[in-house]
Amino acid sequence: ALLRLVSGIGFGAATPNGVALATEWLPLRHRPRVASALLIATPLGGLVGALAANQMLTELGWSMSFIICGSASIVIAIVMIWLLPESPVFLQLRNPDRAAQLTQRVIGRA
Repeated sequence: ALLRLVSGIGFGAATPNGVALATEWLPLRHRPRVASALLIATPLGGLVGALAANQMLTELGWSMSFIICGSASIVIAIVMIWLLPESPVFLQLRNPDRAAQLTQRVIGRA
């Protein structure tokens, strides 16, 4: 029960944190559309994941589904840690040169 509570809190915090991180790096004119798309895509991703898990359970069984989904989660977490930049405000306080470099790269794509 405690693990379910902790994971529920983590999943509940993932969406607003993801939206905040994504919108911090965007120009003001793109923020509302991207925030809306992310808020809509989260439950849609849950639906797609549930359908895929249902198919996986019937074909592979629960133990293999557990291994595949757990491995995918670990890989995604490692990629996110490696690729996602910190908040622009945090970067500005800790490393102004890196913040300027990342901001210029992001603005160049806008």
